[in-house]
Amino acid sequence: MMKRIIALLLALILTVGLLPTVALAAEGETPVAGTSSDVKNGYYEGTTWKEGTLNQGTLPTGVESVSKTAKPTSNPNEYEVELKVVLKQTKSQEKPGAAATVLVLDHSGSMNGCADCNSSKRNGDYYHTKSCKYNEKVTTNQTRMYAATQAVLSFIKTYSGRFDKNGQETTIADLNLGRWVCLVWFNETGGVTGGGTWVDVSNKSGYQSATNTSGWSAHDGTNLDCGLRLADYQLKQKAEISKNLKNVVVLSDGKPTYYLTDDGGWFEKKDITIGNKDYYVRGDGGSCDKDTYNTTKRTAATLRNSASVYTVCFGASGNEIKDYDKNGNQKITVGNYLKQKIATQPKSGSNEEFAYDAADAAALNTAFAAITNTIVSGLSTGTVKDTLPTGIMSAAFETASVEWDLERDFVDKKVETKPVAGGTKVTTYTYTKTYTVTIDPDNENLVKTEDGYAPLNGETTLTVEVAGEEKTIPFPIPAGKVTPTKINTPIKVKITGKTKTETYDGTEKSVTGYDVTIEGDSNYSVSDIQFTGEAIAKGTNADKYMMGLTAGQFSNKNSKYTNVTFEVEDGWLKIDPINLTITAKDNTVPYDGNAHGGNGYNVTGTLATGETVTSVTISGSETEPGTYTNKLVPSNAVIKKGNTEVPSTNYNITYVNGTLTITADSNEKVLTIKGHHDEVTYDGDSHTVSGYEVTYPAGTTAADFNITLKNNKTATATGTNVNTGGDGKYMMGLTAEDFDVKSSKYSNVNVSYTEDGYLKINPRPITLKSGDASKTYDGTALTNTTVNETGAFATGEGLTYNVTGSQTKVGTSENTYTYTAKDGTTLTNYTITKEEGNLTVTLPDLTARPNVTVNCVNTEVPAHTEKNTSLTNADHYTVSTEATEVDGQSAYTRTITLTETGKDHFINREYVPTYGSHTPATTGNVTEITMTYSEVNGEWAWRASHANFLLNVECTTPTVEVNLGTYVKKTLTGTNFHENFSAEFKVDVAYSCDGNKTATGSVTLTGAAVNKPFTFSNITLKQGFYYIFAVTERKANVSGVICDTTTHEFALNVKTDGTVEFGSVVDKQFVPAGAEADQFLTITNTYTEPTYAVEKSVINDDASDNIPDSLDRDIYQYPTNGKFIVEKTYTDDTITFLYVIEVSGKNGAEMTIQEKDGGKFISVDYSTETRATINPNAAQDTYTVKLTADVDASDPIKLYAEKTFHKDADGKFPTTATNALLVNGKDGPKDNTTIEERGTLTVDFGALVHKHLTVTGDKSFNGATFTVNFTEGLYAPLAVNNSIEVYADAGVGKEKLPDLTASVTYTADERNRGLKDFDGADLTINTEGNYSYIVSEQIPAGATGYDTKKYVVGIVVVPDGDGLKVEHVWYHELVEDLATHPEIIPGGPTFYNTIDTGKDDYYPIIIPTIINKDTGMLNKTDHFAYVIGYPDGTVHPNGQITRAEVATIFFRLLRDEVRDGAFTTSNSYSDVAYGKWYNNPISTMSALGIITGYPDGTFKPNKPITRAEFAAIAARFDETQSGKSATFSDVIGHWAAKEIGIAYYNDWIKGYPDGTFKPDQNITRAEAMTLINRVLERKPESPADLLTNMNKWTDNMDTSKWYYLDVQEATNSHAYTRKTFNYELWRQMLPDPDWSRYER
Repeated sequence: MMKRIIALLLALILTVGLLPTVALAAEGETPVAGTSSDVKNGYYEGTTWKEGTLNQGTLPTGVESVSKTAKPTSNPNEYEVELKVVLKQTKSQEKPGAAATVLVLDHSGSMNGCADCNSSKRNGDYYHTKSCKYNEKVTTNQTRMYAATQAVLSFIKTYSGRFDKNGQETTIADLNLGRWVCLVWFNETGGVTGGGTWVDVSNKSGYQSATNTSGWSAHDGTNLDCGLRLADYQLKQKAEISKNLKNVVVLSDGKPTYYLTDDGGWFEKKDITIGNKDYYVRGDGGSCDKDTYNTTKRTAATLRNSASVYTVCFGASGNEIKDYDKNGNQKITVGNYLKQKIATQPKSGSNEEFAYDAADAAALNTAFAAITNTIVSGLSTGTVKDTLPTGIMSAAFETASVEWDLERDFVDKKVETKPVAGGTKVTTYTYTKTYTVTIDPDNENLVKTEDGYAPLNGETTLTVEVAGEEKTIPFPIPAGKVTPTKINTPIKVKITGKTKTETYDGTEKSVTGYDVTIEGDSNYSVSDIQFTGEAIAKGTNADKYMMGLTAGQFSNKNSKYTNVTFEVEDGWLKIDPINLTITAKDNTVPYDGNAHGGNGYNVTGTLATGETVTSVTISGSETEPGTYTNKLVPSNAVIKKGNTEVPSTNYNITYVNGTLTITADSNEKVLTIKGHHDEVTYDGDSHTVSGYEVTYPAGTTAADFNITLKNNKTATATGTNVNTGGDGKYMMGLTAEDFDVKSSKYSNVNVSYTEDGYLKINPRPITLKSGDASKTYDGTALTNTTVNETGAFATGEGLTYNVTGSQTKVGTSENTYTYTAKDGTTLTNYTITKEEGNLTVTLPDLTARPNVTVNCVNTEVPAHTEKNTSLTNADHYTVSTEATEVDGQSAYTRTITLTETGKDHFINREYVPTYGSHTPATTGNVTEITMTYSEVNGEWAWRASHANFLLNVECTTPTVEVNLGTYVKKTLTGTNFHENFSAEFKVDVAYSCDGNKTATGSVTLTGAAVNKPFTFSNITLKQGFYYIFAVTERKANVSGVICDTTTHEFALNVKTDGTVEFGSVVDKQFVPAGAEADQFLTITNTYTEPTYAVEKSVINDDASDNIPDSLDRDIYQYPTNGKFIVEKTYTDDTITFLYVIEVSGKNGAEMTIQEKDGGKFISVDYSTETRATINPNAAQDTYTVKLTADVDASDPIKLYAEKTFHKDADGKFPTTATNALLVNGKDGPKDNTTIEERGTLTVDFGALVHKHLTVTGDKSFNGATFTVNFTEGLYAPLAVNNSIEVYADAGVGKEKLPDLTASVTYTADERNRGLKDFDGADLTINTEGNYSYIVSEQIPAGATGYDTKKYVVGIVVVPDGDGLKVEHVWYHELVEDLATHPEIIPGGPTFYNTIDTGKDDYYPIIIPTIINKDTGMLNKTDHFAYVIGYPDGTVHPNGQITRAEVATIFFRLLRDEVRDGAFTTSNSYSDVAYGKWYNNPISTMSALGIITGYPDGTFKPNKPITRAEFAAIAARFDETQSGKSATFSDVIGHWAAKEIGIAYYNDWIKGYPDGTFKPDQNITRAEAMTLINRVLERKPESPADLLTNMNKWTDNMDTSKWYYLDVQEATNSHAYTRKTFNYELWRQMLPDPDWSRYER
């Protein structure tokens, strides 16, 4: 958009003509820059700078002055430049940069949906779809409403003009730029925020008002028509703003479903008033009907007459509505409806854009940013274009030419209003920008005056628009004095000593001198170099002699140059040794057991004059007969000249081994042989013994003889059973004649066989024994049929047993048995021993005592009864403790002794009910009774002279013990008993029968109870009597309980059988209670609880003021909103929270409050002591509270408690910190605080920084590695608003971070890669906050092309669930003074580097000569493709090629008969395994002698091939092997010198202009293809000789490249015909050959 504001301003000034032009200097002049001798004023005339005052002519109306000044800084050649522009305006004129914008925002309910997905609505809430990055319910900061709010705030920030491009806000409160904003919202109706007024957001108060979105919310439907009408009304209120400066920005997330009408019924209530007009809402709220469609469209058309209308369709661009401009028969998307029917339409042919679609929050921000830039770009007051000449540098310039907007880019702005003549006021706007420039005095192209001044800038202009026409005003240009410097250009001097190679001849050789190469400055010469020393190497013997040149011998004589370094390559003389062959003579001797060796030597070769071989060591010997080729090894030759020994290193001696022969001995040798024998125990298996023992003649060993058996005989003896015949042996049956003996050492050998071999099998021993058994006599027979075997039978063999032993009576007998052999068992194979076990029957153990029946008879009670009791060792008798065995009777006896001697005893009489009818025995005569434990008819029992015993004893009057608790009980009713409620109730009881007696009972209750017995001591009551009881409850002081003081009665009747009845006495007669009545007395009370309330909560960090001063606040941790985050920096093993318990209630309320699970009370608000009594327990975990006054909940009693939470065995805190109370024994209030342990986050700072590499030049690119350093790292906690304040010094803590390093590598194949990320600078982060580093690139000494900028790069880390995430990434260029407010840019910085590989001085393209060298193995007829490109469409001509790839290429280029005839998969290389893709080509080419490996046995298939290696392979195809010596200076003495000469002679290769070949430099793919094409005589003359349907490669499209034709030739299979000079013309594309048959 045009710069509309200044245009209107200047047009008004010209029209009204209120003010004359005002200038700060005389007309035609500019202000003077200063008087410093270091600065001169000037200007440009054309392209030439001139000293003097610039004549700017008459400045345009509204422009007061335009100036540029400079002053030197403290640094040499550094100047501070100041640009200043002053604009002016009268009161009647429109402000520069004024505008009016209405933001019309959708506040319908769908704006509560997700900003990034088509969320669905369920039960009034929005939920994310499965494809969204979030889960479950949409939160506030995920909604479209939130995203729209952020976009609007960003728009207002930029639009306001209060912020520079770095986001720094001006300190001027009121700029008064007239940046008017009105915020309109719409849903079912609509409204205007901020009280419905326009605000100037260039003023601080207006900006704050417009950015207050706290009241924004989304609900109801979509009435876009209402929003547009409100915008139109508001724009009419800003009549002073012209139409082209008015804008409306509409945001909607769906189709319109309502519209407004002013046609309402008399009965209808208006829905909204706009201005003075009432409107009514129409539409169904669910669809866009025809009326909604058309009404909204008409309102938009009206609005477009007043302003430019922009639309943003948020998340609904694809939704469809009926297109009523096409009768509703077709559909139109919501996005197109807004674009075509609502938004301003762009002019034909323009690039204007008024409608945007935003699918998500990111796209929404992009759309608003575009609208913001469009609107704000039209509000510029002017543009300054500034330039830098060559040799002048400034950090303020990203390029040599920049454009700055006065409003956006001039940080220093000043507004002043002054009265002028005629009562008019003039407002001036002063824009100032300051930056620093530096002069490079060594730049050859620096423009300087004769007196040494350089212009500090190129031409600088201000452009403004006046009445629709742009006006350009030049700035004056100051010049600064240039301070010259010494030449510090790095100069590298390379000294290369001369070299020479000779052959040893016994005389002295020498070489002298050196060569000089200078890099860095062509003006530096050899005459500037000082050398001290001698450049000579000499010697006589074979060796390498160094000159001894060092860098220290060379120095710089020219003081003008301050950066000269010397690199020295020492010279040498090499004397090669003479070749000599020494051969050991052959030797033949007979075998005699002794070692035999050499027999002299022969010498072949020419020795130096006067030198001879005087001795040679012949090593190697053998003793055994045979012929030993190469056994005699010569070595250690001694060569002398006269009597003086000559060093052996003067000769390259080849030693040739000789042959030694030893014949056999004919003297007789006798071998004594004895067969092997063995004995085994029978086991049912077959056994074999084999072999024999040989005794050899003295002086011989087994190795001297080979013994075999004749006639298929074997030295074996085999058997299974015990051999019962003879001596039990199985024999081998051999004699001496059965042996055949041979020997290579002895020719006369005989055998003496002294003993035949045998096998003997012995019987297996077996022991048998029948089983033992025992038992207690029971009248039945005792048996045991088990027979135990010691020693195992062979598998499947054994015995069958018949056991006959038996014992019934008490006693012992043998367990007899017999046995027989099982089938298949031969008893002669075993030796069997038979044994018998014992059977034993014993008496039973004594297991019981006798019982005695005691009858008690009482004469005191008229009707007495019998009582039987079973006694054991009672007071009336004792039983002896041991039983005595009676010999021979199989019995035991015991004795009973009666001890009740003071009574009558009646023994063995039946009981008679009447005491007097007993017939007593003689008193005291019977004191002991003997009993016997014996067996009768198989039954064992205690027996005596009588079958039973009866003891009758005279007894006293019977009584019973009674506990009144059974008959007196307590019932307490009521609810809400507190946990520690406890009340004691007591009763007094008086009773009588044979005298008055009393008893006291008590019971303690802790809550409601029914029929709880009182506790009494037992009372004794006689049998046969009844008793009357009177019960009275004592008055108890129990809060909430009224005691029952009434006296209650009941009676108990004690029967003669000891039972007790409950009842009452009527007329002196006992009346029992009925069977259905209660059998006890109940005293009932009721409890009424005083009301109270107890609340508990944890103290959060924002409520710490509630903590009493008596507590140490620093020892506790404080959660936020019920959550405590455990950062990784938190190292304690415990977390302690502080809680407040608030108590309220009625006077008299009692409660026991207990901290559960480890909580502890620590303090009380003691100002409450007058309202309650509070008593803690010893453990401080329980408070007993009793209110002594009414306590209201608004002013509760406060108790304070703490609880500590510990890590578990895994070092984790609990996820929920629960602290609960028990109130009066019941679960009370509790607090659940969430504990989240924050995980760590590892950030690769290297990945935030990028490298952009540009590779120029024609030479090969061999890759490069770049490194950046991260230093001066700082950490700072997040500011309250999460803004980036890494350098804010507002008292926040800062922490130094460790230095980091990252690198990025470009391989040779990544020449055109461009942008890559650095890698490797990992920082582990364990807490949220700002993290920043200064990042700079490592620049090697003397290197050029590197990026010298430094940046500050940082991240903002925020919580993310139980971990952390990076919220923002930012950077800015490093500045010395942060007060300059550098621009903070999202993302990370990029370092730019350029590598120039240089002009390719290797010229492979030559005019081919007609050559016909013999390369008969190669297929020179068929021109098929032998190089295959890459899948990405590239061929990498400047990339490297490996040895395996070259072998494969030449393998494919062989003629078929040559390839098939030599084909092999075998090779000797350790690193070329069978099955590798390159195995077959390497194996075959090695077999042909075309390629070779390395001395260590490897081939190194993946190693890039060098120029020398490639030339050698090509040369081996020249079967003539004739060539001239190559003259390249760096090939002499090289291993491939001959092959390079052959290739050079054949014109297959060329060298470099400096006379070198660079044999060890890697060859490129393009160079390799060029050389191969020359060998094959394949060469088109120009691109016109090719075919259009050939394979093409994206990195070989430049037909001017020297390798273009060769690459195409090598990568396309084609038919051709020959042209003049052996060039070829392509005729037809052919399919590539099938090489799969060779891939086996």
